[in-house]
Amino acid sequence: MRFGVIGCGDIGVKDAEAVAAADDIDLVACLDPVNALADDIATRFGARAERTLEEMLSRTDLDAVIIATPHDTHEQVALAALAAGKHVLLEKPLAHDLGSARRIAAAAAGAGTTVSVLFPLRADPRFRRARTAVRQGRIGTPLGAAASYAVHKPTSYFRGGFSQRAISSWRLSKARAGGGFLIMNVIHHVDAIRSLLDAECDSVYAEMAPSAIAPEVEDTVAVILRFGQVVATLTGGASVPGGDGQRLHLWGAAGQVRVLPDHAVTSAGEIPPVEPPRAGADPRVTAISRFAAAARDGAAPDVTVRDALAVQAIVTAAYRSASLRHAVRPAELLGEAAAR
Repeated sequence: MRFGVIGCGDIGVKDAEAVAAADDIDLVACLDPVNALADDIATRFGARAERTLEEMLSRTDLDAVIIATPHDTHEQVALAALAAGKHVLLEKPLAHDLGSARRIAAAAAGAGTTVSVLFPLRADPRFRRARTAVRQGRIGTPLGAAASYAVHKPTSYFRGGFSQRAISSWRLSKARAGGGFLIMNVIHHVDAIRSLLDAECDSVYAEMAPSAIAPEVEDTVAVILRFGQVVATLTGGASVPGGDGQRLHLWGAAGQVRVLPDHAVTSAGEIPPVEPPRAGADPRVTAISRFAAAARDGAAPDVTVRDALAVQAIVTAAYRSASLRHAVRPAELLGEAAAR
């Protein structure tokens, strides 16, 4: 399968590297408004740099595209790619807001091609083993989940990402990005917990504090999600000196499963053993390869558009909750977006 990357900045270059590292797919095209960025990827990975979206999507030797552009451009680019008959893999989130996400979902439903959102944690062996343990009943009936995400983003991040490869102010803008640390980072944990529980979120309560560097968006996040009887807590911050990264675990009546930073399954009363890291493919490489296989076979991808839309609704509910200071039901927001 032949891929193109649209958006060759901070994340786009990682996607290009992942496509190049995969055994069963080829990178043939790349596109970015900053021509030098596309030229760089083309030179490094043997692709061809295109100058317009129309030229890229008209190529008959292009089967699928990865969209790694700012969040507020996802809808325009995805709809054009679907209209051209391409398979589409979007960098998270599905869109910058729920209305745009619903329009992408509607277009995907009638496109006849495969559409997914890239959540690399889904392809991580730690997550996959944890999900198997939960589905085998090894922790009993799930009762709770907790996740934390603590990093330190320098001032430069908001105008150039961690790599400073592409300079832009979109990360500073609530209108363009859709938000800050929640939609940029904590969203991975939202998707992971929903998938581990295999359930829909009933209600969301959130508190947030703005970033001193980018005051339109949040820096510190605390979110409570209810999935039936299960209560999940997610906390995080983007300005944590010496931040210790990601932690995620889920527990039930018979034990607990730890996903991050290391995988372990423990029965009640046991001390959790720590499994040493296992060598294996980069989860991003695995995720993209699995998407390609699903597209080839006409099978459902690991992350369906329905999954991505549900996660978008949870994130939107968290922002609404933080503003209104009370719990919000994601299903009601989906109904509002459909009505509009």
